[in-house]
Amino acid sequence: MKDIYDILREYRNRRGENFALATLVRTEGSSYRRPGARMLICEDGTTVGSLSAGCLETEVAKCGREVFRTGRSVVVSFDTRRRFGCAGKIDIFIERVDQTFFADLVENLQARRVHVTIMRFEGGEFVQEIPPPLRLLIFGDGPGNAPFRSLGYFVGWDVIEIIDPNSFSIEPDAWTAAVVKSHNYGRDLIALAVVSEIQRVFGGGSGESLRERKLPIHAALERADRSALSKR
Repeated sequence: MKDIYDILREYRNRRGENFALATLVRTEGSSYRRPGARMLICEDGTTVGSLSAGCLETEVAKCGREVFRTGRSVVVSFDTRRRFGCAGKIDIFIERVDQTFFADLVENLQARRVHVTIMRFEGGEFVQEIPPPLRLLIFGDGPGNAPFRSLGYFVGWDVIEIIDPNSFSIEPDAWTAAVVKSHNYGRDLIALAVVSEIQRVFGGGSGESLRERKLPIHAALERADRSALSKR
């Protein structure tokens, strides 16, 4: 979800400008990103976010400029087996978006609510739930906080350091994790492991080695997405 938070940051710096949004809406076989990955395309050619490992972004940006010119949305398909050596196919929906889309998204995320977005295009419909950023509460002060800050920022978390627990007034929600430090610098030198474990819990992962899996690594997520959509 970090891409969407980066996109919102760029939007805030460019209020009043026009944007196109490219969204990965379908995949077949292997793909670097999963459905829901997004890339913002600005009128001056600036892009934020990614849809692949860097293979497709330039071409998608060119398609975005055409969307700016015509005002018509388009679905672009890439057969990555023929062109990029990956064993799959992806469909990317490119559309112009107005300020209302971003304003509604910002309002929901700031209120710590899930934002539901529905994209309808020729040949299908894409529904996605965008949760607020994970909030990491760090109880305790000291140099051990720096790795949590840097790693948390890198994965798009909202990191809050709490020195005095008596001043704590934040209401935890379903997207909140907490770390209580031991104030032993040697024992607290495990920030990467802690962040990885938090990601595993909120992502519903098992923690088993990928080498030992007999199913695709995204199978559980895809089943959950289909289950959620079937209940609508």
